[in-house]
Amino acid sequence: MGRVISFANQKGGVAKTTTTLNLGVAISEQGLKVLLVDLDPQGNLTMSQGLNPDTIERSMFDSRTLHSREAVEILQENFGDLVFDTKIRKTVRYAEAPVKGTSVLKYDPTGSAAQAYRDLAKEVLDAQKAREHA
Repeated sequence: MGRVISFANQKGGVAKTTTTLNLGVAISEQGLKVLLVDLDPQGNLTMSQGLNPDTIERSMFDSRTLHSREAVEILQENFGDLVFDTKIRKTVRYAEAPVKGTSVLKYDPTGSAAQAYRDLAKEVLDAQKAREHA
């Protein structure tokens, strides 16, 4: 049975597209089929894969800032165990990978950025299994 994971935030520049792409690739590395849907009117996810959205007919973390730490605390207070432990830290690799038309997992497969998304994928999948058995 398929599962839907959605990333939404009204603020721009909070890594929604980056997280969607890289988490999707990390989950697919686990042997699962993944469909990424680009609902961004600008088509950033589509463009990050080297595609022109105009030609297609159908198509959160900086731990150094107080704001980021406070945001995590608020999320944990409100959602408890539903907040994942893995934090995706900023790195230039996230900006470099889409320019090359690929995910950070393929662009720098042994780097810390790729590993962070693999860790998040494992946490997401483990949480799903736990919910199925609850």
